[in-house]
Amino acid sequence: MDLIGHLNATLAGRYVIERELGRGGMATVYLARDLRHSRNVALKVLDRELRAVLGAERFLSEIRVTAGLHHPWRGRYPLTYEKEAPTAVMFGFLNLFVAAALARRGAAIDDVVAVLQAERGSEFRFGDDDVRWRETRVSRQELLESHATFALSFGSCSFEEPVYDLRRLALL
Repeated sequence: MDLIGHLNATLAGRYVIERELGRGGMATVYLARDLRHSRNVALKVLDRELRAVLGAERFLSEIRVTAGLHHPWRGRYPLTYEKEAPTAVMFGFLNLFVAAALARRGAAIDDVVAVLQAERGSEFRFGDDDVRWRETRVSRQELLESHATFALSFGSCSFEEPVYDLRRLALL
């Protein structure tokens, strides 16, 4: 049985893996169908060799930290889809990617923290070759290099929500 077949057998009744999306430093990410919530999700599977060396705790810690990153920028968002749901402040994936590129560049910690805390989308401007936060420019190349070597992944509750938000903001 191939790996996807093995994973589908293990996850039967909860998820159906459709295909591999990509590989990172610690895991492989698959497009899967969440059967309980009837939505597509990214399912991240820790590489077997790394699990043996590092243990699963670091991987689980990453999941806990990034699981809610499906909003474009930091803000107060509902915790569930229920009407009157409680809210909490959540980080945005755009904040995270820009902050990671700045950290990799060696920017001052105060600047990195300020990007992570930015809650107004108007502070971010997007061009074909760069992203600007206030007066700070991050090139497309810096973002790509940061993603490839430093900020290998981010978590998200679903594929649909980030795409919906980016389209609503006319960024996609």
